[in-house]
Amino acid sequence: MFFICVLYSCSTLNNTVDNKANNKLLVIANEQFGKDFVVQYNSYKTYALCKRISNDSNKNPNSLCEFFVLNLQTNKIEYQDKISSCKVSWESANELRLVKQLGIINSPQENGQVISIYNLKTKMKTKLTTAVR
Repeated sequence: MFFICVLYSCSTLNNTVDNKANNKLLVIANEQFGKDFVVQYNSYKTYALCKRISNDSNKNPNSLCEFFVLNLQTNKIEYQDKISSCKVSWESANELRLVKQLGIINSPQENGQVISIYNLKTKMKTKLTTAVR
């Protein structure tokens, strides 16, 4: 019986930490983006990617992509950026995939996208080759 009480206490404590992190995330997101945002967690739920939802993105292909990544263990913003004509998503548990659409396509073989990977641990952005068709 004692073991069950300890186990329940530990799981309750973990849920409280998660709730605190989620509450902090919602407070920061509301301060920065108002109510127009979407949250995507990494596979381990240690980071949260929060992106502003823009209603003009369908009308304007060069719309601004605003986002930040919150470390849910420390409640600190690890990375924040505003990039025009860009889509951001999780590449892995510690990496973001940034796909930027260029305005000018230089050759018929190119699709005009530049793909970069941002590593949240090393704080380094690596530009991959321009995507081709």
